[in-house]
Amino acid sequence: MEPRRSKHFLAHIPTIALLVVFAMSAPLGVLFFILRAIDRDAEKKEQENADYSSDFRPQDTGAGQTARDTEPVYGHDVPTAEQQNAKKWHKTLTSLCTVFGGIFLVVGLAGLADIIDM
Repeated sequence: MEPRRSKHFLAHIPTIALLVVFAMSAPLGVLFFILRAIDRDAEKKEQENADYSSDFRPQDTGAGQTARDTEPVYGHDVPTAEQQNAKKWHKTLTSLCTVFGGIFLVVGLAGLADIIDM
């Protein structure tokens, strides 16, 4: 079994790496310092919640009960077909924006080289 990776990867960035980013771009460095602090707080809260929930017996939390995959589920927790299509569309749109953003970044950096030469 593979070790579980933390989803709080910003919380584990070393301070020296953030100082290097800060030296290259002050606003970006400040942003990463803020995001790291937020991520550390979220990781600490998750750890506290995990410690709290470990005090309960499995029968108290419903763990170990048989899965009810065959029963129909009703309510707000089940996404409709329209919601699933919207989620796919949002994923596609995000991917396209990422690709075009990368293209614009490369074009901008190429144009920056021309400006520096002047």
